[in-house]
Amino acid sequence: MLPVDVNLTGIWPSLLLFVRPKNMSTKEALIKKLAQNIESLSEARILEVNDFAEFLAKKSGDDISSHDLARLAMEGQAFNFLNDEPDLYTINDCKVNYK
Repeated sequence: MLPVDVNLTGIWPSLLLFVRPKNMSTKEALIKKLAQNIESLSEARILEVNDFAEFLAKKSGDDISSHDLARLAMEGQAFNFLNDEPDLYTINDCKVNYK
């Protein structure tokens, strides 16, 4: 138990991640800690933080998994022109056959 006269204002944001209400998720705790940190910044710094947050949000939305990319290639119509092309090579054109 902490003494009554201990000032926790300087360390409270750091403790927030470890001591949080049961109904608050880690994400919510991080958002609350971030909000508390932002309150102490100048308006210019807040604009920088906001620009960076928007950059991160846009970047995370642009990520395409390799699975999604493969599905897009399979379902897309971009290579359908190859279906009408004649086969240029046959198995007889192979010099070495691998089993």
